Amino acid sequence: MATGTPTTTSHSGKHRLDSEIEKYRLELNWTKILDKLKSAKVSGEAQLEYYLQQYPLTDYRHIEQSRNDLIRVENLLKSAGSIRSFEGQCLLAKLYYGQSRYDECLTYVILAINSIPNDINQQPNRSYLLLAEIFALNGLLLEKKMKIYLK
Repeated sequence: MATGTPTTTSHSGKHRLDSEIEKYRLELNWTKILDKLKSAKVSGEAQLEYYLQQYPLTDYRHIEQSRNDLIRVENLLKSAGSIRSFEGQCLLAKLYYGQSRYDECLTYVILAINSIPNDINQQPNRSYLLLAEIFALNGLLLEKKMKIYLK
């Protein structure tokens, strides 16, 4: 996956990011910490979206490949603290759906729905797109669950 590899794409990259953040904590340099976390999250988002453009979620032939290819992206998103933000939860839900990890996907769909920002109408348009995608994923997961129950 040629996506312009960021500085934090592997396990050692995650360790490097963690140690840089720890260094900035000791220096009480909160601005640098925020910059590092934001760049890791944006990098993870860009890699995920680029991957999904190349291999759409509707193409089931790439599921096994996505499980391997998106591990780095998952680590990036998690290391950036995305688990606690609406946007990060949406991105992780998309990632897990693309890997056919439906239980994890549902967990993050529920987290995202429960953490929709109160001021979403004042957020960038990207938030509306993510909100629509979360509800679409919720519908797809319900559809899959119904197919299982009807068998």
